[in-house]
Amino acid sequence: MKESIVQRQELLQKTSYITRDQIFDLDVMKLHKIISLVWPRRSGKTTYMLQIIDTLMEADMLNWEQVVYVDFNDHIWWVYDFENLLRTYLELFPEKKPFFFFDEIQEVENMRSGVFFLHNLWYQVFVTGSNSKVLSSELSTHFRGKSYEIQIAPLDFKEYCSFRDICPKADSYTQQWILHQAFMDYMTRGGYPEIVLSHWNIPLQTKILKTYMDIMIYKDLMEKYKIHDEYALKFMIQKLIWSHTKQVNISKLNNELASSGRSRSKNLLYEIVDHLTSVFFVDVLHQQHKKQWFKKVYLLDNSYQTITLHNENYWQKFENIIYRFLKTKNDHLAFIAWDHKEIDFIDDEHIRYQVCWEWNDENTTREIAHLWAEDVLIYGKDLRTVKKEPICQTYSYHEFLL
Repeated sequence: MKESIVQRQELLQKTSYITRDQIFDLDVMKLHKIISLVWPRRSGKTTYMLQIIDTLMEADMLNWEQVVYVDFNDHIWWVYDFENLLRTYLELFPEKKPFFFFDEIQEVENMRSGVFFLHNLWYQVFVTGSNSKVLSSELSTHFRGKSYEIQIAPLDFKEYCSFRDICPKADSYTQQWILHQAFMDYMTRGGYPEIVLSHWNIPLQTKILKTYMDIMIYKDLMEKYKIHDEYALKFMIQKLIWSHTKQVNISKLNNELASSGRSRSKNLLYEIVDHLTSVFFVDVLHQQHKKQWFKKVYLLDNSYQTITLHNENYWQKFENIIYRFLKTKNDHLAFIAWDHKEIDFIDDEHIRYQVCWEWNDENTTREIAHLWAEDVLIYGKDLRTVKKEPICQTYSYHEFLL
């Protein structure tokens, strides 16, 4: 274990990465919280943990000999000896105070007791995890008031441009064309860092994304949640991908299974949606003031639609991007639906948002007819001025996302 601690310190010092825009707030260190980085596998949590380490070192709050990094992806862990880890470190560096960094800690059965043990001894603990129930819920339930969560999503469009060294300004025709081509790629292939960095190799991207999908299905869902009905799981994944940005009716999906001779329990389908939310594959968006199960679903990343359906439904992909962007700024996003009409989003300040990929004279009336409030924002591919009531503000995608 001593050798492992030192080797990991040396390896991390040699690791290079591209900095994310998300800045770590050093004031959090004054609170003595368990700091958890959550969201899906391969979204950049490990890289952001390295970014935090470097930020702490730049602030003279940490040096490499204090870093104790354990990657629980390296082995199949059932239980882990956290006390032995601490004892081994103190034998190596008896005069140092360790900072513990645990990657993908949801793989460990005794995660709670181990983290609690180190936290109670007043050591700083950072953890990453790819499961909201195993990590977020565990920490919030058993460490009430003692944990601080940071969500690390795949790249937004601004970060995408940074990763590809693309200028985010559209001051000339050439820059506009480059930016538009970049956005089309981002909208189609998504924002996973590995995918963005391999933008030149479509077959490689597809292979990587299918690997992500397989890990989610077989390791995070079937193995972790003991879902043995692979057909029902894949059926629900396909249907949620197909219908994302739209209202989903579990009863109809259940009837569809029954009509094909593959009847399943409706509770199983609800359960699968719940688990897919836990591993961050989809988000469920509620109707404002309504709790019944006619909800909209949104994908974590557009890439899953591309590798699964191979279609060019830019309306869905564009709305999904806008949702993900708004979600980072609004905890209580919802939608409104009545009489076959719909307002795409309404935030906690009651600002309504309508998303439109093709913005033209023909669909102007349809898109704004039921937006009876000022400060309404309409996002579309083209920038137009709306001179009708209600008063609206319109933005092109690059004005909004950049």
